[in-house]
Amino acid sequence: MSIGETYADGAVIQFRNYRVLPQARKLLCEGQPVALSGPAFDLLTVLLRARGTIVPKDHLLSYVWPSRVVEESNLRVQILTLRKALGMDRDLIKTIPGRGYLFIAEPNSGMFVTSPLINDASNATSIVRCNTVWIASKTSEARRTDVVVIDRDHAVREAIHSLLRSTGLRVERFASVQEFLAAGWAEPPRCLVLDAWMPGKSGLDFQADLASANLHIPIVFVSNQVDIHMCVRAMKAGAIEFLTKPVQYRDLLGAIEQAFATTMTAKGRC
Repeated sequence: MSIGETYADGAVIQFRNYRVLPQARKLLCEGQPVALSGPAFDLLTVLLRARGTIVPKDHLLSYVWPSRVVEESNLRVQILTLRKALGMDRDLIKTIPGRGYLFIAEPNSGMFVTSPLINDASNATSIVRCNTVWIASKTSEARRTDVVVIDRDHAVREAIHSLLRSTGLRVERFASVQEFLAAGWAEPPRCLVLDAWMPGKSGLDFQADLASANLHIPIVFVSNQVDIHMCVRAMKAGAIEFLTKPVQYRDLLGAIEQAFATTMTAKGRC
């Protein structure tokens, strides 16, 4: 089945505890609707319909945004959004470096396409099963990253990284938003420490991208310049704090602690 081909009227795609209703544009988990942006839903359906084969990035871009030229970073943000929506099943979506993305289904996982009319075991022969691709899982699930530091200034980036590591936090650092997105995260970090001024996509632009994708990651901004307009914009958009460089470590640790408090009770779906 080629990318973009539609199923018969009323078709349903099922995997694990999920049901995808393409025509109604709904994703259900154990019967309950899962909030998902339009682009993320389109990505999910096209990955499922690829039946265990790699979908190139350019194909995904042209399918989800058929009449627009968009940056690849938009695709990465939507993939991150989709993974978050899948909760504990986020690892079903694999990043294939330099090629694209792949939706996997382990053997006997029950991933299939069927009609709503199939509602009992006697109709099992009517089920059209998707091809499955086995990818060996890690012996233990990777721990979630606590903080991601994105700052163009190497010295600042390394200093913050060393400070946070010394407190026992799990920290990763990147020189740009593009570099962070290229890492292909299976799960978003608990907090972003984000440089407000960066070449390419700025910190504020990235905050807006995350918000439009309905992906809420607590953000602590750091900046070389005191810009009241920028600070107000960031805080109104939900930033935890806006700190000026050189950052006072006590202020930074306090802001990160506040960021963790906002997500302490959050749980993955299903």
